[in-house]
Amino acid sequence: CLGVTVGLQLACFAVAAALQFDKITDLAGSLNFVVLAVLTLLLAEDIGARQIVVSCLVAVSRTELAAFLLYRVLQRGKDARFDTVRERPLVFLIFWVWQMLWVFVVSSSVIFINSAGHLASPTLSAADYVGWALFGLGFAVQVVADVQKYLFRADQANRRRVCDRGLWRFSRHPNFCGEVLLWIGVYVAGAPVFRAAPAGWWTVASPLFTLAVLTLFTGIPQAEGQNAVRWYDGGEAQAQYEVYFERTPPLWLLPPQLYRLLPRRAKLLLCCELPLYAYRPSSEPVGGRSASSGLGEPLSAPDTEGTDHS
Repeated sequence: CLGVTVGLQLACFAVAAALQFDKITDLAGSLNFVVLAVLTLLLAEDIGARQIVVSCLVAVSRTELAAFLLYRVLQRGKDARFDTVRERPLVFLIFWVWQMLWVFVVSSSVIFINSAGHLASPTLSAADYVGWALFGLGFAVQVVADVQKYLFRADQANRRRVCDRGLWRFSRHPNFCGEVLLWIGVYVAGAPVFRAAPAGWWTVASPLFTLAVLTLFTGIPQAEGQNAVRWYDGGEAQAQYEVYFERTPPLWLLPPQLYRLLPRRAKLLLCCELPLYAYRPSSEPVGGRSASSGLGEPLSAPDTEGTDHS
């Protein structure tokens, strides 16, 4: 699986770098999950309902994500994350190496379920159903959040407004909440296999890595913290963003009324409200201009308007 992942990502990198083409990056990552799920299922010693259902859930969810991200980047015409590296192959390669790590680690639970599934009892247990339910919930949250955000941004009347409709009223990043939930679901569904082959418990790295990446690295931090400068224009957009930020949890879905009542420590420990998400105005110049340009857009904006799963 590691060899397939490295080979597939390097092949896609070669095409993207040679053509200075960034429309297949997320497509390559999402479809790599499908390849690993199907490959390990086909190579399994005994194929039971547990392996089939988990593999199908992963394949369907990643195919949907691949289609959505491809459609979105084609509509936009480019992936703004790569504006500064598209013509620098070695720097561009770093993204693809990171994507190899992301796909392989996050796929570890489904890889183990398919590879060692024959060691567990074929009888389905409560863990299977709970895991599938968590996956279904996460997938539904992710899809609904993506569609709601896309439709909100497609309306030009909302150009200078924070998306606080639908699921976005209960979380600043409900799409990331869904992503974490579905990989927790895969891990829980693998419990019967992990009891028979205890090494599988280590695949808890899958949901934990997902949570860490989305809360500490390429998820929420790319949209918030100093990158929230796009809202700080001193006007209505800034006022709306500040109210939204204070009343809405960053990841998990909670009613605004409840979230506002939580003490700061509870928000940190239970809701992942990390200090790095807060915007701190700076008077130091960035690229010859102040950090808050007054134009309402980041000077080097990451592509965070929709789902950034890689």
